Amino acid sequence: MVEVFYKIKVKDILTPIEKTPFLEEESDYSSLIKLLSDQTHAWVVNNSDDMHVVGIITEKEMLGFLTAKESKKIRLFGISTIDMLNEHSKASDLMVHKPVICTINECVEDVIRKLTTYKIRRLPVVDENNRLIGEITIQVLVRKLKDNFKK
Repeated sequence: MVEVFYKIKVKDILTPIEKTPFLEEESDYSSLIKLLSDQTHAWVVNNSDDMHVVGIITEKEMLGFLTAKESKKIRLFGISTIDMLNEHSKASDLMVHKPVICTINECVEDVIRKLTTYKIRRLPVVDENNRLIGEITIQVLVRKLKDNFKK
């Protein structure tokens, strides 16, 4: 049964773009905070026309931005992230760049390998033109696994 699960294609189980949280890299701080007040993360795309994934912002990054300087480990390079969070911040200033992606033709086994290798919880799904078309998360995989056990 697990072998069948591993062979399921991403295109058959992805969360569609209509339900995938994203914003443009030029989005302002208020748009970002509004989206993250309802979502655990947001994919960052270059613009709404091209929809190329350029980054991600998660609750974890936001917590890092909010942590007081004296509570953080010493950074060897760059500025403290708390200094980056202000009313002039854009999504591109705060995102993690170049997230790991997957394509619609990959299978669950490929997705699991990426999630475990990179210790992440979600992947953006892109089409043959590298446009964001949805996402796949650990939660989606667990639901699909549960469905397979019902059969």
